[in-house]
Amino acid sequence: MKTTWALLILAVAVCAPAHAQVLTTADNLGRGNAGVLVSENRIFVDGARLHLVVGQYVRGISDRFDLYLVAGTTRTDDEIGASVLTQAWLGAGGNLGLGEWNGFRASLFGVVSAPLNRRDQASVILANPALVVSRTIVKNRLAMYTGVNALVPLGHRERGWFTPPDTKVNVPAGALVMLGKWGVFAEADIGHLKAIGFGLSRGV
Repeated sequence: MKTTWALLILAVAVCAPAHAQVLTTADNLGRGNAGVLVSENRIFVDGARLHLVVGQYVRGISDRFDLYLVAGTTRTDDEIGASVLTQAWLGAGGNLGLGEWNGFRASLFGVVSAPLNRRDQASVILANPALVVSRTIVKNRLAMYTGVNALVPLGHRERGWFTPPDTKVNVPAGALVMLGKWGVFAEADIGHLKAIGFGLSRGV
């Protein structure tokens, strides 16, 4: 039972499409398994600072594909850190496992989201595709991941307040630590757009 829970959390614990971050390993949950996650994220780009809180439900549709349902809020901060604007959004997507080679797993991850309010201050849709590569370092205890991630605004790019006015590409570097039935993860993103995120997950 402990091994089952650990593997389940390993797959779901780092899965939040937090508008710039991957927060995902290349492992899949497996058919019928599910998990939830909450994360805290900070993004820095073009002099702007964004604060995101994200909640997510993930369900294994097959042994190679997981479905993602996501809800979050994005808050902008001014230069002294005072909160000025907040936007709510919903998203959906998936993680498709590609296979394993010499202990490394790869997947194609993608989520699209749309704003619920302040729609005149963001693109119509924001896509977050990524190629993810991960490896378990210590079985049921530690996994690390990287890859290539992009933020792609679709429709009305000029409304670049909550979303970028052009495509941003970065490289994620993250780790997942297993603590019994719980998973704790951290990720930093390197590129023109920089981000850092932390999260807590559990299988359901």
